[in-house]
Amino acid sequence: MQQPSAPNEAASTVALRTLMLVALTAIALFLCWRMVAPFLPAFAWALALSVAVYPLRSRLMARLPRTPAAILTVFIALVVLVVPGVLVVRELVDESASRIAALRNTVDLSTWRQAAEANRFLQPLLAMLGKLDVEVNDVGREFASRLGGWLTPALTRSAWVLSQMATFLFAFFFFVKDQESMIEAIQSRLPVTDADSDYLFGRVTDAIHAAVYGRVLIGLSQGFLGGMIFLFVGLPAPLFWGAVMAVLSTLPAVGAFLIWAPAAGFLLTQGHWIRALVVVAWGVAVIHPVDNLLYPVLVGAKLGLHPLLLFIAFVGGLLSFGAPGLILGPAVVSLTIGLGEIWTHRSLVIRR
Repeated sequence: MQQPSAPNEAASTVALRTLMLVALTAIALFLCWRMVAPFLPAFAWALALSVAVYPLRSRLMARLPRTPAAILTVFIALVVLVVPGVLVVRELVDESASRIAALRNTVDLSTWRQAAEANRFLQPLLAMLGKLDVEVNDVGREFASRLGGWLTPALTRSAWVLSQMATFLFAFFFFVKDQESMIEAIQSRLPVTDADSDYLFGRVTDAIHAAVYGRVLIGLSQGFLGGMIFLFVGLPAPLFWGAVMAVLSTLPAVGAFLIWAPAAGFLLTQGHWIRALVVVAWGVAVIHPVDNLLYPVLVGAKLGLHPLLLFIAFVGGLLSFGAPGLILGPAVVSLTIGLGEIWTHRSLVIRR
């Protein structure tokens, strides 16, 4: 029987070692992901904020040594952005906790029936609800119970919140200080050319810019405007519902109207016609146009995504990663599209 030649043995040994290296690398990456996953929200927000403060960082880096410039950038960002945000969230938590019980008490079927019976325009709707046997009472209380179930874990996980804040500060500092070296390290390990890696990083950076300066800022603006009108017409919990409107406004194909429109209907059932008209007029003329006015200015053609892909990026990212998905979703979709374009370009080159 003929023995295999030495070159064949060497080739099989190299193939086996390569296969083992690939398997070992995959295991190592999986274990690294398991360790990083708990801190993904902190890393995502730190990355987003480091991209957002890049103009400030560039100016300070040109005038100061790297470490002092990074410390000053982090300090300014925390004072201008994070501290006011923490104060608002604290007030929001206090207000929302006090309003959960009120929501359970105010959503009462008898109250709604009395208001509807007093309004002749709503009596056909009341009759229809009666025929369909719709228990508004149970629906409202179920919503209130679910809302309480969503808020309770957020209020009780104080240790997790503290660890996320510490990780965020730690990561944010080094994302600001060592940004160039981190990018170079990642680029050197990507199996693409320098031009392709620059293109991919450009797409991801544009996606993060669009998410931070576009959807998030638009959501905050619409939430602020919605909270202001709630406060003006005397609706309960303006800060809480303003925050809800801000979250809904960050999602494409959704919006603050899911809150202010039912609020106007609530005022209508209570006989407050003028207040209801004010809410509707403010929502249509002020809150809604913010998206159309600010989004082209803040985002423009940076993302270049179809509306369906944009919806998947924001909503799918939110469902997959939670709140950080507002940043990670567009970044992942833009990266995937960029990789697809690189593969298309390579296939065209091979055909030629």
